[in-house]
Amino acid sequence: MYMEAYGQVGSWADSVIKKSLEASITRKIAKEDAKEVLPKQEVPRSEGGSPMATPQANEQGTEANEIDNLNKELMASNKAKASLERKLINQKAKSKYYSDLYKMASKDVYKAKMKEMVGVK
Repeated sequence: MYMEAYGQVGSWADSVIKKSLEASITRKIAKEDAKEVLPKQEVPRSEGGSPMATPQANEQGTEANEIDNLNKELMASNKAKASLERKLINQKAKSKYYSDLYKMASKDVYKAKMKEMVGVK
């Protein structure tokens, strides 16, 4: 039962991580394609344009936002991975505990049977 639950949670977390990585890569590729396709449009100074009002100035802000978003997604996926690793460690510890408990019970049953056999003779 524990392994089935972990398998479902693990596959769900893996799919979330995979989707977030795919989305961030897709956005990055789309942004790079848009830079190549769209011509840079600058407003001449004679029409009231300034060097700060170029598309490049706007791109710097969006690049910073994009980098910030990627960092947030990376942190979220790292937290999810760490959480799954902790769950895996807990499951392994539970498994070892139950295995040891079973071995102790088996030894006790064996000892009890041996005492009975000795008492019969």
